[in-house]
Amino acid sequence: YAAFIVATFPCLTFFNYSTLSLVFAMTTLWTFLRYCEHPRRMDALACGASLGCCVLAKQNFGLLAGLALAASTWLMPPTSARFLGLRAWVMVAASVTLSVRLVPILMVVGPSMFISG
Repeated sequence: YAAFIVATFPCLTFFNYSTLSLVFAMTTLWTFLRYCEHPRRMDALACGASLGCCVLAKQNFGLLAGLALAASTWLMPPTSARFLGLRAWVMVAASVTLSVRLVPILMVVGPSMFISG
């Protein structure tokens, strides 16, 4: 990516949030695959935190990454209860990541930013 920016100067020298969201989506996939190989709680928490960061960077990419993660956990044959644990820890970490960023915004702006009228 850095070489691409150098090659396309000055067109692509601005910060691209889509690329950042894709990095977080790929990190979500990577940590999910690590969890599938060796189920550890830290991998599930990292998966959820990177999914939350993906949603914060770009909402539609985060939604698609979350749907892909949900579909892959529900469609895989459950060999043990580890996938139930994965779902729970991913949801906890994603919720904490999102709430750390959204709660201060809601405290300042209030819920009126979600209501048009």
